Amino acid sequence: MRQVRLLAVAPRPCDDELLSCWHWRAASHYSTSPPQVESWISGSPRGQNQDFFSRGLHPNQAAIRLWARACRIREGDLDRLSLRGARRPKTSFVSDPMDRGVCPLCLDEDAEEGRDHYCRRWWAGVEAVVCPRHGIGLENNCARCFRSGLFSFGRHPPALSGCFAVIVGQSSRRGVFSDAIKLR
Repeated sequence: MRQVRLLAVAPRPCDDELLSCWHWRAASHYSTSPPQVESWISGSPRGQNQDFFSRGLHPNQAAIRLWARACRIREGDLDRLSLRGARRPKTSFVSDPMDRGVCPLCLDEDAEEGRDHYCRRWWAGVEAVVCPRHGIGLENNCARCFRSGLFSFGRHPPALSGCFAVIVGQSSRRGVFSDAIKLR
């Protein structure tokens, strides 16, 4: 059996986090992507470049085992982040991250608690329109450039990938994107 390489820094998964989001959070600590991290920890030339459904809904058990060993996390803790146990058809999930909304107040709470921002599991449901915790609509379009989706998450403030507008909630203009802070 081949030795699995260990990651020096690996965030603990949050209870309501998506597996695909946790992969990206872990990879962001190394300024790379999940397939590149997977390639490195497995020692193979390339990792599995899985889409949302294969990584989040029906993940490869060998890949979960590999990530769990490399990050020193129980395999079951990673497996429960997948949507496999939701017992819902795959059409009941928003597969394209460009179409998935986020709650700016949840992201503000992440910052206030000093933790990485992350995508909540229930944001992936097609019925997710309002945050059940805060009662506000999920944001998926930038008020500045009108683009949708693909927010940059990690240790920095979450921002839209195109115009780099930072997502803010209660701390600035409630429920809109701020152009006051730009990344890069």
